[in-house]
Amino acid sequence: MDSAWIAVISALGASALTISGTLITNILKSKDDQIKNQEARDWSVTEATKVERKQKEEKEFHIYNEFLKAIGEIQYVEEDYTGLFFFNLEQYKIKVRPILFRSLHYLPYLIIEKVRGLDFVSQKKELYATPDEWLDDLSQMFNELVTEIERQYKRIG
Repeated sequence: MDSAWIAVISALGASALTISGTLITNILKSKDDQIKNQEARDWSVTEATKVERKQKEEKEFHIYNEFLKAIGEIQYVEEDYTGLFFFNLEQYKIKVRPILFRSLHYLPYLIIEKVRGLDFVSQKKELYATPDEWLDDLSQMFNELVTEIERQYKRIG
């Protein structure tokens, strides 16, 4: 073969290797950049989620504090000599219920269920044999609500 052709083929081969190396390097760098960008996005989303969760917990904490303060000021459940409990429904409606319903959307679903159940039963006095049984059921439901709120309070705190 002629030396001119050898030089041309050598130059083309060297160029092909250089182009291949450049392409491979750029592809690898592009993938690395994509991974780094995805990690940065994931970190940003994680941080935003942490901030949102923290804000929600602070609001929840504030609601629980208000609730516990309200139930500490007035006795809502009293036991009589027969062993039945009486629930102070009027004071509940005036003091406690507004605290819970003002920010119900921040509370866990279990607490929402208990609050809604208490509301439902408070309107169904006629379904009970005696008013004492009705008040006893309301007392038990209220005590369950208090227990659950205290449990959630400990979980956050």
